[in-house]
Amino acid sequence: MPTKPLAQIVDCYKGNLGKLERALVRVGFTVRVAGLDFGGADIVILPGMGSLGSLSEAEYAAVGSFLVNNTSIPVLGICAGMQLMYAGSKENNGYVNSVSPVNRVLDYLEYTNTGQKSNIGWRGIKKLTGGSCEHWEAKSFWDKEFINYLDDTTVFFSHSFCDYEILSAECVMTSETEQGSIVAAIIVENNLGVQFHPELSGFIGLEFFDLIRTKLCA
Repeated sequence: MPTKPLAQIVDCYKGNLGKLERALVRVGFTVRVAGLDFGGADIVILPGMGSLGSLSEAEYAAVGSFLVNNTSIPVLGICAGMQLMYAGSKENNGYVNSVSPVNRVLDYLEYTNTGQKSNIGWRGIKKLTGGSCEHWEAKSFWDKEFINYLDDTTVFFSHSFCDYEILSAECVMTSETEQGSIVAAIIVENNLGVQFHPELSGFIGLEFFDLIRTKLCA
Protein backbone atom coordinates (compact mmCIF):
# COMPACT_ATOMS: atom_id res chain seq x y z
CA MET A 1 0.00 0.00 0.00
CA PRO A 2 1.18 3.58 -0.62
CA THR A 3 2.92 5.50 2.15
CA LYS A 4 1.20 8.67 0.91
CA PRO A 5 -2.25 7.54 -0.21
CA LEU A 6 -4.09 9.54 -2.84
CA ALA A 7 -7.11 11.43 -1.55
CA GLN A 8 -9.33 12.74 -4.31
CA ILE A 9 -11.41 15.75 -3.33
CA VAL A 10 -14.42 15.99 -5.61
CA ASP A 11 -14.90 19.60 -6.66
CA CYS A 12 -18.70 19.30 -6.51
CA TYR A 13 -19.73 22.90 -6.01
CA LYS A 14 -16.65 25.03 -6.64
CA GLY A 15 -16.21 25.71 -2.94
CA ASN A 16 -13.17 26.80 -0.94
CA LEU A 17 -11.16 23.62 -0.54
CA GLY A 18 -7.87 25.08 0.71
CA LYS A 19 -8.17 24.18 4.40
CA LEU A 20 -9.22 20.63 3.59
CA GLU A 21 -6.32 20.18 1.17
CA ARG A 22 -3.80 21.54 3.66
CA ALA A 23 -5.08 19.33 6.49
CA LEU A 24 -4.81 16.21 4.35
CA VAL A 25 -1.32 17.06 3.12
CA ARG A 26 -0.22 17.83 6.68
CA VAL A 27 -0.96 14.27 7.83
CA GLY A 28 0.67 12.66 4.80
CA PHE A 29 -1.86 12.39 1.96
CA THR A 30 -1.26 13.15 -1.66
CA VAL A 31 -4.23 15.26 -2.78
CA ARG A 32 -5.95 15.57 -6.13
CA VAL A 33 -8.88 17.90 -6.78
CA ALA A 34 -10.99 16.64 -9.67
CA GLY A 35 -14.47 15.71 -10.83
CA LEU A 36 -16.16 12.33 -10.85
CA ASP A 37 -13.32 10.31 -12.40
CA PHE A 38 -11.82 8.44 -9.43
CA GLY A 39 -9.16 6.40 -11.20
CA GLY A 40 -6.22 5.65 -8.91
CA ALA A 41 -7.76 7.26 -5.81
CA ASP A 42 -7.35 5.47 -2.48
CA ILE A 43 -10.15 7.49 -0.89
CA VAL A 44 -12.76 9.87 -2.29
CA ILE A 45 -13.75 12.93 -0.26
CA LEU A 46 -16.94 14.88 -0.88
CA PRO A 47 -16.07 18.25 0.66
CA GLY A 48 -18.16 20.41 2.91
CA MET A 49 -17.57 23.89 1.55
CA GLY A 50 -20.47 24.49 -0.81
CA SER A 51 -24.19 24.39 -1.42
CA LEU A 52 -26.27 21.48 -2.69
CA GLY A 53 -28.41 24.03 -4.46
CA SER A 54 -25.52 24.71 -6.84
CA LEU A 55 -25.60 21.16 -8.24
CA SER A 56 -27.51 20.28 -11.37
CA GLU A 57 -29.89 17.32 -11.25
CA ALA A 58 -27.48 15.40 -13.50
CA GLU A 59 -24.55 16.05 -11.12
CA TYR A 60 -26.63 15.06 -8.10
CA ALA A 61 -27.70 11.85 -9.83
CA ALA A 62 -24.12 11.02 -10.89
CA VAL A 63 -22.83 11.30 -7.33
CA GLY A 64 -25.74 9.25 -5.98
CA SER A 65 -25.16 6.51 -8.54
CA PHE A 66 -21.47 6.31 -7.67
CA LEU A 67 -22.18 6.12 -3.93
CA VAL A 68 -24.73 3.34 -4.33
CA ASN A 69 -22.67 1.25 -6.76
CA ASN A 70 -19.20 1.82 -5.30
CA THR A 71 -17.85 -1.38 -3.76
CA SER A 72 -14.14 -0.66 -3.54
CA ILE A 73 -13.17 2.92 -2.62
CA PRO A 74 -13.82 4.40 0.85
CA VAL A 75 -15.81 7.62 0.60
CA LEU A 76 -15.83 10.38 3.21
CA GLY A 77 -18.56 13.00 2.95
CA ILE A 78 -18.03 16.16 4.99
CA CYS A 79 -21.00 18.41 5.89
CA ALA A 80 -22.59 19.11 2.48
CA GLY A 81 -20.67 16.04 1.28
CA MET A 82 -22.52 13.94 3.85
CA GLN A 83 -25.78 15.52 2.70
CA LEU A 84 -25.03 14.37 -0.86
CA MET A 85 -25.55 10.83 0.45
CA TYR A 86 -29.25 11.60 0.99
CA ALA A 87 -32.07 11.45 -1.51
CA GLY A 88 -32.49 15.19 -1.27
CA SER A 89 -32.57 18.35 0.78
CA LYS A 90 -34.92 21.28 1.08
CA GLU A 91 -31.84 23.29 0.13
CA ASN A 92 -31.92 22.09 -3.48
CA ASN A 93 -35.45 23.18 -4.38
CA GLY A 94 -37.08 19.90 -3.45
CA TYR A 95 -35.20 17.77 -5.99
CA VAL A 96 -35.20 14.12 -4.89
CA ASN A 97 -32.52 11.80 -6.22
CA SER A 98 -33.97 8.41 -7.09
CA VAL A 99 -30.60 6.72 -6.49
CA SER A 100 -28.97 7.46 -3.13
CA PRO A 101 -27.56 5.59 -0.12
CA VAL A 102 -29.98 7.25 2.33
CA ASN A 103 -33.61 7.48 1.25
CA ARG A 104 -34.55 10.60 3.20
CA VAL A 105 -34.79 14.35 2.54
CA LEU A 106 -32.88 16.71 4.83
CA ASP A 107 -34.84 19.32 6.74
CA TYR A 108 -34.27 22.94 7.70
CA LEU A 109 -32.38 23.52 10.92
CA GLU A 110 -34.26 26.17 12.89
CA TYR A 111 -34.25 26.80 16.61
CA THR A 112 -37.79 27.51 17.75
CA ASN A 113 -36.71 29.69 20.68
CA THR A 114 -34.33 32.00 18.83
CA GLY A 115 -35.27 31.66 15.16
CA GLN A 116 -31.63 30.92 14.36
CA LYS A 117 -31.40 28.94 11.12
CA SER A 118 -27.85 27.61 11.25
CA ASN A 119 -25.61 25.57 13.49
CA ILE A 120 -22.21 27.23 13.49
CA GLY A 121 -19.63 26.55 16.17
CA TRP A 122 -18.19 23.87 18.41
CA ARG A 123 -20.40 21.05 19.64
CA GLY A 124 -19.89 17.67 21.23
CA ILE A 125 -20.58 14.43 19.38
CA LYS A 126 -21.31 10.97 20.77
CA LYS A 127 -21.61 7.52 19.28
CA LEU A 128 -24.82 5.56 19.49
CA THR A 129 -24.58 2.27 21.33
CA GLY A 130 -26.69 -0.82 20.85
CA GLY A 131 -29.40 -1.48 18.30
CA SER A 132 -28.99 -0.86 14.60
CA CYS A 133 -26.03 1.49 15.02
CA GLU A 134 -23.77 -1.51 15.69
CA HIS A 135 -23.88 -2.27 11.95
CA TRP A 136 -20.61 -0.42 11.37
CA GLU A 137 -18.63 -3.36 12.76
CA ALA A 138 -19.16 -5.33 9.56
CA LYS A 139 -17.98 -2.65 7.17
CA SER A 140 -14.91 -3.20 5.06
CA PHE A 141 -13.17 0.09 5.88
CA TRP A 142 -15.19 2.33 8.22
CA ASP A 143 -14.92 0.21 11.33
CA LYS A 144 -15.39 0.95 15.01
CA GLU A 145 -11.94 2.50 15.40
CA PHE A 146 -13.04 5.73 13.70
CA ILE A 147 -16.28 6.05 15.67
CA ASN A 148 -14.58 5.24 18.97
CA TYR A 149 -11.93 7.90 18.33
CA LEU A 150 -14.55 10.59 17.62
CA ASP A 151 -16.77 9.61 20.55
CA ASP A 152 -17.17 12.32 23.18
CA THR A 153 -15.07 14.88 21.30
CA THR A 154 -15.88 18.50 20.42
CA VAL A 155 -15.82 19.40 16.73
CA PHE A 156 -16.77 22.30 14.47
CA PHE A 157 -20.13 22.49 12.69
CA SER A 158 -21.33 24.92 10.03
CA HIS A 159 -24.64 23.98 8.38
CA SER A 160 -28.27 24.99 7.95
CA PHE A 161 -29.88 21.66 7.00
CA CYS A 162 -29.82 18.41 8.93
CA ASP A 163 -31.17 14.93 9.57
CA TYR A 164 -33.19 14.50 12.76
CA GLU A 165 -33.64 10.72 12.32
CA ILE A 166 -31.12 9.63 14.95
CA LEU A 167 -32.68 6.17 15.28
CA SER A 168 -32.22 5.38 11.59
CA ALA A 169 -30.13 2.40 10.53
CA GLU A 170 -27.45 4.70 9.07
CA CYS A 171 -26.86 6.94 12.09
CA VAL A 172 -23.77 6.13 14.18
CA MET A 173 -23.14 9.47 15.95
CA THR A 174 -25.30 12.31 17.23
CA SER A 175 -24.92 15.88 18.43
CA GLU A 176 -27.13 17.99 20.66
CA THR A 177 -28.46 21.35 19.48
CA GLU A 178 -31.00 23.76 20.92
CA GLN A 179 -33.60 22.08 18.70
CA GLY A 180 -32.71 18.58 19.92
CA SER A 181 -30.55 15.73 18.71
CA ILE A 182 -29.30 15.65 15.12
CA VAL A 183 -27.36 13.07 13.13
CA ALA A 184 -23.64 13.81 13.33
CA ALA A 185 -22.34 10.82 11.34
CA ILE A 186 -23.71 8.05 9.13
CA ILE A 187 -22.27 4.88 7.64
CA VAL A 188 -23.71 3.20 4.55
CA GLU A 189 -21.55 0.47 2.99
CA ASN A 190 -18.26 2.15 1.94
CA ASN A 191 -19.58 5.63 2.70
CA LEU A 192 -18.96 7.58 5.91
CA GLY A 193 -20.67 10.94 6.22
CA VAL A 194 -19.88 13.45 8.97
CA GLN A 195 -21.98 16.58 9.47
CA PHE A 196 -19.07 18.44 11.07
CA HIS A 197 -15.84 19.72 9.52
CA PRO A 198 -12.73 17.70 10.50
CA GLU A 199 -10.52 20.19 8.67
CA LEU A 200 -11.79 22.95 10.98
CA SER A 201 -11.71 20.87 14.17
CA GLY A 202 -8.08 21.31 15.16
CA PHE A 203 -6.12 18.38 16.57
CA ILE A 204 -9.19 16.10 16.65
CA GLY A 205 -9.73 16.53 12.93
CA LEU A 206 -6.08 16.03 12.05
CA GLU A 207 -5.91 12.85 14.13
CA PHE A 208 -9.07 11.60 12.42
CA PHE A 209 -7.51 12.15 9.00
CA ASP A 210 -4.32 10.45 10.18
CA LEU A 211 -6.31 7.40 11.34
CA ILE A 212 -7.70 7.15 7.82
CA ARG A 213 -4.24 7.48 6.27
CA THR A 214 -2.80 4.85 8.62
CA LYS A 215 -5.50 2.34 7.74
CA LEU A 216 -5.11 2.96 4.02
CA CYS A 217 -1.39 2.26 4.39
CA ALA A 218 -1.83 -0.93 6.44
